[in-house]
Amino acid sequence: MLILCLGIAGWVLRGGPTSLEDLVLVLALTVGGTLLVTAALVGRARAAEARRSAQLSVLQHAAHRMTASLAREDLGRAVVEETRRVIDYHNARVYLHEPPDALVPVAFEGRVGAYRTVDLSILRTTVGTGFTGWVARHRTAIRVDDA
Repeated sequence: MLILCLGIAGWVLRGGPTSLEDLVLVLALTVGGTLLVTAALVGRARAAEARRSAQLSVLQHAAHRMTASLAREDLGRAVVEETRRVIDYHNARVYLHEPPDALVPVAFEGRVGAYRTVDLSILRTTVGTGFTGWVARHRTAIRVDDA
């Protein structure tokens, strides 16, 4: 749109339209460009709304599943399974903090190779140890592309 406006400004500075056809052409291009930009903005807004709707749906399903059972393992399974609906992950883990510094895995889901089945006891860790321990200590999510 900016380029179209600059083009029109330059065209006007060079003498403006010399005929009615030139004026109609510029107006048609301006209207067409405006429609394209508006359509693109509306499309982006709709896509963002669809993502938010999907995320809220996941939260609703997870909350429903979590209230159906109070078992730690059921809560953890609900988190990994419902999160999968909006985030494509290779593996996900849910830990509970047991004071003073133990992090106990209650759910795991893996999709790739050796991650398909994992003994939860080997995933135990402590606050400050490894990626999981760092997240627990700093209470901040991290994304590790190639761990």
